[in-house]
Amino acid sequence: MKEMRRFWDNPLKSKLPVQGYSKLEIQGMKELGLAEPPAVEPSVAFHLHPNRRAISASREILEEMGQQLDSGTPNPVLWDEICVVNDLILRSARGAVQGCGRVMGLAVAGERGLWLNHSGLTDTQKADVMDAAYDPTKGLFGPALEKMKETSTLRKQEGEAFNLCLPRKQQPSRPVQAQRSTSTGQSGPRVFKTSTGPQKTAGQQAGQQQRSEGAHALSLADASAPLRGVTSPGIFVGPLASQVEQWRACAVHPWILSTISRGYRLQFAVKPPTFNGVLVSAARGDAAQVLEDEITSLLHKQAIRIVPSSDHQRGFYSRYFLVPKKGSAALRPILDLRVLNKHLRRFKFRMLTHKVLCRSIRKEDWFTTIDLSDAYFHISVHPAHRKFLRFSYKETVYEYQVIPFGLSLAPRVFSKCVEAALAPLRATGIRIFSYIDDYLICSDSRERAVRDTLTVLNHLTALGFRINRAKSRLEPTQHTEYLGLSLDSISHRVTLTTERRLSLTQCLALFYQGAMVTFRTCLRLAGLMASVISVVHLGLMMMRDFQRWITALHLCPRRHLYRRVKVDSRCVAALLQWRDARVLMVGVPLGAVSERVILTTDASLRGWGATLSGRVVNGTWSPRFAQMHINVLELWAVFLGLRHFLQFLQGRHVLVKTDNATVVAYINRQGGTRSLRLHKLAQKIILWSSTKLLSLRATHVPGVLNRGADLLSRGNPLYGEWVLHPQVVEQLWQRYGQAAVDLFASQGNAKCPLFFSLTDRNAPLGVDALAHPWPDVLLYAFPPISLISPTLARVREQGLSLILIAPRWLSKPWMAEIVQLLWDVPGPFH
Repeated sequence: MKEMRRFWDNPLKSKLPVQGYSKLEIQGMKELGLAEPPAVEPSVAFHLHPNRRAISASREILEEMGQQLDSGTPNPVLWDEICVVNDLILRSARGAVQGCGRVMGLAVAGERGLWLNHSGLTDTQKADVMDAAYDPTKGLFGPALEKMKETSTLRKQEGEAFNLCLPRKQQPSRPVQAQRSTSTGQSGPRVFKTSTGPQKTAGQQAGQQQRSEGAHALSLADASAPLRGVTSPGIFVGPLASQVEQWRACAVHPWILSTISRGYRLQFAVKPPTFNGVLVSAARGDAAQVLEDEITSLLHKQAIRIVPSSDHQRGFYSRYFLVPKKGSAALRPILDLRVLNKHLRRFKFRMLTHKVLCRSIRKEDWFTTIDLSDAYFHISVHPAHRKFLRFSYKETVYEYQVIPFGLSLAPRVFSKCVEAALAPLRATGIRIFSYIDDYLICSDSRERAVRDTLTVLNHLTALGFRINRAKSRLEPTQHTEYLGLSLDSISHRVTLTTERRLSLTQCLALFYQGAMVTFRTCLRLAGLMASVISVVHLGLMMMRDFQRWITALHLCPRRHLYRRVKVDSRCVAALLQWRDARVLMVGVPLGAVSERVILTTDASLRGWGATLSGRVVNGTWSPRFAQMHINVLELWAVFLGLRHFLQFLQGRHVLVKTDNATVVAYINRQGGTRSLRLHKLAQKIILWSSTKLLSLRATHVPGVLNRGADLLSRGNPLYGEWVLHPQVVEQLWQRYGQAAVDLFASQGNAKCPLFFSLTDRNAPLGVDALAHPWPDVLLYAFPPISLISPTLARVREQGLSLILIAPRWLSKPWMAEIVQLLWDVPGPFH
């Protein structure tokens, strides 16, 4: 028992190996058959009774050994061997007892760990309890039980339950009527309601009573002024939470409703950061006054609160500073949350891009823009997670009650809430585009623009959003600026704003022959170029040479960010086109391409071929092409096909189909950085086509068949796998009439005798409906998601009649276009 109990005093930390077994090991033990005895057949063992025979054999051997010892002088060698064997037996017995004790100690530590996982103790406190001495007569925890009770009770009193620090699914709570801010003399604005269904109710979280303890260097006379979103003194719920009933009427997702009503829970990917001391932010001179004024402003907006002195030694502190807002002299508060952001999850989500925006603008549209005030401040942070958003200034500790700028997940959280708010508007046919806190409304007439803008303002105000009317442009116009772009619906072109052009040209001015610039400045210039390539003609191609120059520097963006590099002649030549003011002022056309001419090409090591609407051309390679890579030959096949069919392609939008993915990438991306030869050839093709074609794009087709465009969305099933149920089709024919042509079909799922196909060349009307004219009959379309916008553009331009099967995704811009083109009320079919 003494040997076993030595492992019970510290069951967790007693990691010493059990002594005694290593001396019993013999080299070649396994080969000699000494590791484990061979298995005996059960029938033989049962018949022979090996236990009884083993006992008899041992007795005979010992008796014989005793007789030998009594008959003469013991053999010294034999006697030493007997002593060694006895010693090893004793040591093995001791090791067995110690091993048993160690196993029991580990079992106690493991059982303690399972129970402690349900407690609110920290890892350090758990380790102390798990390593407490074990007494079999006093239960699992023994003397450590009282200490654990005291610690757990203290943690509960402080509100530090461990499960609050982890992201978890909200459970339904008892309905609590959300309080609203009161006002007189105004009626509630109109809110659109699309559908009803079960929603989670929102309760209000009560915050701690705000106390201003200790000395405070700032004047807080105005900090206690009540604002919208505060239901009672000291309880902050946020401007959106005060209108939770209006949000519930919009049938938003339960997660969004919970985030708005209860506050946003930080979505941790790993364990939240622990208390690392009070990190004090410092400022001097004029910056100190600006920082104090900003803190006073944040207190007045109730974006932050003062943390009581008794609570200073908890939470997580970050450095606080200010950065200039774009386009103004105002300052934006930023917490240096880089450390905290490393603990948060990373989500992929899509925001509005210049490409999508430009493709959705129609000719002679009317525009209005709406801007919000303090976008992220609309959403409060859950009270349990505000402790991770603290900063200290002049012996006073503050914590954010709303989502601060600098939080990595802030754009995603706010964008999801905004998209949910705008979904009912799109369902009524209002074309509205959103990018965080900036919104663009497009209408087909001035009168409708006024109505749509008023509707959007009322709707957003009813949901609790605060409108920045000074930055909003509420007067309809056909020329406006949005996201750094200058949109003109009369000329139907988009150009860069003066501010964006000035920012780019000022950075370009730093790159002159012999100048020394930091690697960070090089990356900034590349970023500015990347942000405007969609509205600069051939901007991506002009950027490639500068990218190749940066790559040749062989510097790491993390380790060499501030290393100085010399601008050489190669860099100057790469930036020559960007210095031309006309390049940045011309712009590109607006609108989507609704019809393209299809050119299919292929190449081998012996020759090349191309087809265009039944026309065929082919050829063999000359000796100078014999040693070229197949990717180069495939790209040459595209160029030769374009030149041969130029008379049929000139002045048209052209889509090249090829089975070579590299060729597709170098055409669509206007060159590349990996292969200089491919880049030069692609650049040659792009420059040649820019003067003769309206546009040139490429798409990949299967290598075996080399037919049909694979234009489906990434990750979705192949188009041919989708089949509409025959009963649903029959309901469509009864309600809207039987269609004559199926635009996107295959031999297996066509709903009409006449159909276009994406893959089958034997389709009655041909391959790719967008490459052919459509007859003026009732059409049927179940298009891939990526082809919905071009389909709608063709229907609107030609005034066609179409039965469209599409998902009801209110967050997509084309949803409003569908609503505007409706001839009959859509409905679900079963």
